[in-house]
Amino acid sequence: MSGVWTQKIWQQAAPIIDQIVQQPFNQELMEGTLPQEKFIHYIEQDALYLKEYGRALANIIPKLQNTEQTSTFLGFLKDTIIVENVLHQQYLSKTDGQTQLKATPTCVLYTQFLLAQTSMNHAAIGMAAILPCFWIYKHVGDYILANYQKNNHPYFEWIQTYSGEEYGQAVKVAIHLADQLAQNQSSFVQKQMDEAFMMATKMEYLFWDSAYQLATWPI
Repeated sequence: MSGVWTQKIWQQAAPIIDQIVQQPFNQELMEGTLPQEKFIHYIEQDALYLKEYGRALANIIPKLQNTEQTSTFLGFLKDTIIVENVLHQQYLSKTDGQTQLKATPTCVLYTQFLLAQTSMNHAAIGMAAILPCFWIYKHVGDYILANYQKNNHPYFEWIQTYSGEEYGQAVKVAIHLADQLAQNQSSFVQKQMDEAFMMATKMEYLFWDSAYQLATWPI
């Protein structure tokens, strides 16, 4: 599924990705024992994150090299946003809807990082920054699908979304485009791509951990 650059960076990030899989949030989600309060907190923050993530994706479009890349990216952007928005609505519709949602410190940190990387840097670096969100969710979704208890699982829709074929195709497109953009880049740009991918991977860890801790602003 991955090419030269993405294969290399996935191996480099593997220890962090393994820690993400083993996080209490994801283990309890897999087992169906994750408290609903923590899951809804996560979904609420993910909905806020997605709004800013869409802006980060849009920042990359004018920087793409040709119409084929642009067309591919636009299709992938549309499909991914639709899939995730439907998932959020499925769960958020079950809440009272009265709470004024505020982004947590981790959500703000992560989205501001992505917006900076995609607005101020080469398209390849921006692509490297946004890729962990797609790829790691697919990896976690596949892991949970292979190991979860299948009877009346409370978070089945989440599992189905991120291990599904439609989402998997979007991830393949993102990986392929990242490898395309990495080709023929200088060692300096590729180093920045590596750093952006690794930082975003660490942010993914923090995002799930923040949800598990029910994190809010301390003041």
